[in-house]
Amino acid sequence: MTIYTYDYDKDFSLKQGDILKNIPYLKLNFLVKSTYEFDKPRLNQCDKIISEIIENGEPIQIETFLNSTFVILATQDCDIRPEYNLTFFPLKIINPSKKKETRSYFKDRVRETTRFFYLPKLKKLNFPVIGPFYAILQLPFTIPYDLIEKNLEKCWFARINEYATKVYVAKISHYYTRLPFEELIFAENEEICNYLEEYRDKFKRNRSRVEDRIEEIKIALKTCDREEDINKIPFNSYLK
Repeated sequence: MTIYTYDYDKDFSLKQGDILKNIPYLKLNFLVKSTYEFDKPRLNQCDKIISEIIENGEPIQIETFLNSTFVILATQDCDIRPEYNLTFFPLKIINPSKKKETRSYFKDRVRETTRFFYLPKLKKLNFPVIGPFYAILQLPFTIPYDLIEKNLEKCWFARINEYATKVYVAKISHYYTRLPFEELIFAENEEICNYLEEYRDKFKRNRSRVEDRIEEIKIALKTCDREEDINKIPFNSYLK
C-alpha cells in the first residue's frame, strides 16, 4: 500500500497538520526604531530595543521585518476557533545534494532528534515543486485565528493525511514531554567514560559540541546528587 503524505483538496476548515503558505514570521534581528529621519541610515537595534522594553516596561514604536514562510498548524482541532490564537511551526527547506548526505540527514536530524518533523516535497498542481522541509518544533509562534480565517483561501496550501498526522502529533508530544534529565544519570562512571570516548571520536572536528555535551552531563550528575562522580570522571581527557 502506498501512503502519500499530503492531501491537496481543501474542505475549507482548518485542521491540525494544515500547511499554509505566505505566513508572516517575525525576524527579531531586523528590529529598528521607527523614525521620520529617512536621510539617516537605519541600524539594527534589536538588543537595544529589547533591553529598553525590559528595563522600562513600556511599549515603543519600532519597524521590523516579516518573513514570508511555509508553516504547519500545530493547534489541536478542538482549539481552532474564533478569538483564539493559532500555533504554527515554521518549515525550513532542506536540500541534501547527495545520497550520502540524505542518509546522514535522516539519521542525525530526523530519527535521532526530537526537534524536527520531516515533510517531503510539496507537489501541488500548477505550483512549483518545493521542499522537502523539516518543521522546527522548538520555534512555535502564534497568529490570531481571525486573521488566518479571513485569508484562508489565499494561504491554505495542503494538509498532511491521517497517517502523517499520527506521526506529527506523536513527534510534538514527544518533544514537549521530554524528561528534563539526561538518561546518562543512570549509567555507571565507566559507561559514561565509554560514551564520551565514542562521542569525542564522532565529533572530533567539533570541540565546542563535545564541550557542551560534557557540560550537560555534569549538570545532570549534579542535579541528581552525583557530584562525587564528577570528580572521578576524567572529563578533560575527552577534549584532547
